[in-house]
This record gives sequence, structure tokens and C-alpha cells, in this order.
Amino acid sequence: MVGSYNFSIPKKNKLDFYSSFYSYPYFHQNWNLFTPVPKQNFELFAFTNGKTINVLGDILNNHQKNRLAGEEALLLAFTNSIHYFFANRKIESGSVLNDKNFIIIEFSTRNYIKQKYLLNNQNIKLLLMVKDIRTNHTLYFYNKWQ
Repeated sequence: MVGSYNFSIPKKNKLDFYSSFYSYPYFHQNWNLFTPVPKQNFELFAFTNGKTINVLGDILNNHQKNRLAGEEALLLAFTNSIHYFFANRKIESGSVLNDKNFIIIEFSTRNYIKQKYLLNNQNIKLLLMVKDIRTNHTLYFYNKWQ
């Protein structure tokens, strides 16, 4: 079945369908060999109920511990959301107000913390740190802290 999966031909029969169904979650790799090197490193911290949670660090560590656990999609969702926010930001650094891209990050972080840590506190303080790899300059973005 795995041998049948490797061929990039249209699915014409049951074997092709079942080989894709079986093999895709374990063997599919979406490699972009000529993707440019990242320009920034991201860190996302959440502060709630006296806890400090390194959200991206947690997800990345879980993904690296077990590649078959399904954390890759969550990691990609967070990093893509942060990258999109940073690329389309309206401020240079500081408190972020009424930005739909940052609201998506807040919403995703709340849901992640609610599911992973069983904390249902809606008052979550976020700190997003974006470090430029070339200049070592770090920008800080955070939601309205109460």
C-alpha cells in the first residue's frame, strides 16, 4: 500500500484510495525545498491564574516528542497566524487594540489553554515577542492588560 501511495497519479481504483487513506497521516511530507529562511523567531506567552505558559514552546515540544501525535497542524496554525499578524500589523510595537489578526491569536490561545490546562479564565494576558534574526532586535506586542 505504501508503494502505491508514493506515486502522484490520480486515484483510479480502491487500492489508490485506501493507500492514501492509510499512508497520508504517517508518510506525507509537505516539503518546500526552496522556501526562504525565516526572518523572525516568534515566542508567545500567556499569563493567567498566576501561571506563565509558553504557548508556542509547549506546542513545539509536544510536536517534537511525538511527530505522530497531530501537533503539527496546531503548530502551523499558530505560527501562520502570528506571521500574518506581524506582516500586516498597524503598529511598530506595543499594545494591540482591535486588530482582527491578533484577536484570532487571542481566541486560539484561550482555546488551547482551556483544553490543555483545563483553565477557563477568559482574562488572559498575551505577550508576543518577535525577534529579527539578522539584527537581533525584538519587538513586543501584547493585548490590553487589565
